[in-house]
Amino acid sequence: MLLATMLIPGEVVLVPLFQQFRELGLLNTYGALALPHIVSLLGVVLVRQFIVNLPDDLIDAARVDGAGPWQTYRHIVVPLIRPALATLGILVFLGSWNDFLWPLISTSSPSMQTLPLALVTFRSAYGDVDYGVVMASAALAITPPLLVFFLAQRFIIAGISTTGLKG
Repeated sequence: MLLATMLIPGEVVLVPLFQQFRELGLLNTYGALALPHIVSLLGVVLVRQFIVNLPDDLIDAARVDGAGPWQTYRHIVVPLIRPALATLGILVFLGSWNDFLWPLISTSSPSMQTLPLALVTFRSAYGDVDYGVVMASAALAITPPLLVFFLAQRFIIAGISTTGLKG
């Protein structure tokens, strides 16, 4: 069922999401920009699949050593799923960084605009477009995602290299 709901486009839930945020008084806040991206079905499926592929012997060894469920999760499972969490963090960051439609709908003040929204506003604010300025600002806009990717690249490679290993 989770995979089937991933087929529903995000635009379908925009109106109910907007109404919920309006009723909660969260429009034009940082919460309105961050909360829709915190939980995603892709994250649930990705982390679940990564945990299912962990060797059962490690969990059993922790139980034999007297570790409780929370200790096993904290000291065994979480360190082993760091590559999946790093990959999920990068995907969530890139998804929220590049999101255009939701910030356009949920924010009204220029101080709350995200960078992609501000770039379009900046480009269309004047009659004639100075492409040098637009390209310079676009180059600055891709700098944070590139930095995040380069800093977390080793986790992504570790996640890819351990995928499919069982036992």
